[in-house]
Amino acid sequence: FKASFLTVSCNLISLIFLTFPSSIQDNKYLVMKNSIDFDNFNGKKNPEKIEKILLISRLCTEKLDSIKNAIAMFRIYNEKHPNSVLTIAGDGEKRKEVEEWIEDIKKSVIMLGQINNVAEIMAENDMVIGMGRCILEAVAMKKIALISSYNGIKCILTPDIIEKVASTNFAAIDFETIEERKIVDLVEKLNQDDIDKIVKENYDYAYKNLNSNDSI
Repeated sequence: FKASFLTVSCNLISLIFLTFPSSIQDNKYLVMKNSIDFDNFNGKKNPEKIEKILLISRLCTEKLDSIKNAIAMFRIYNEKHPNSVLTIAGDGEKRKEVEEWIEDIKKSVIMLGQINNVAEIMAENDMVIGMGRCILEAVAMKKIALISSYNGIKCILTPDIIEKVASTNFAAIDFETIEERKIVDLVEKLNQDDIDKIVKENYDYAYKNLNSNDSI
């Protein structure tokens, strides 16, 4: 990093993490806010209930805890809502371990592997679990978004926290971890008015502040 002419990051937290313990001169870094093309990601319909759930993640060592927490949450949800379905999009060297974790609920889980049609898959689901860019994509697709970060499940993305979460590149690493059963309770409490409000206001914030047309 010391030899770099310019270091670019999507948020200041990541920049500090990547360059620590080195320091960067003020004129040698650029923080670009994460943004999205609303021509490619633009949801047409709000969820009517939380039944189809999409987990997006690389199936790699770094994401294993995040994936495991999301599957644990779904297992609890599926016990109470047997018609619910978890779709896992992503691939990696830890796929076999993930398949072992879902063995007891495999009738309710779809493993897609690597995908290129993210928007199309999101449109078929009601809630998206993940972190980073896929959370912003979920907002643009008018879905309920649940952040499962490196060290646990963090939050349902709501209008009152979206600005703060966006500043962490939608990873919410500094947020407190929430136990899986509590997250299930929070999801179950969402009525149609709640869903409509969350989806609309999250979308409006992203469209105004995170549109790729003015991302720099």
